[in-house]
Amino acid sequence: REMTSALQVSAAKLQFERGDYRGAIASLGDALQAFADSGDADRDVQIYAQLAHCSAKLGDRQDAVRL
Repeated sequence: REMTSALQVSAAKLQFERGDYRGAIASLGDALQAFADSGDADRDVQIYAQLAHCSAKLGDRQDAVRL
């Protein structure tokens, strides 16, 4: 399961680089759930930071700050 989560994070990074911020958010959401189930708090923090960055790129400052 952790390997799948790592692949989702990698996919999200590629989506982000292509400007597909909504796709990146979806991939990161899936990865976040998997990492949360494993109790990996450090990964959670990294994913929330990436989610906030995606939200900011979409112009959703409130969501970016919330994350």
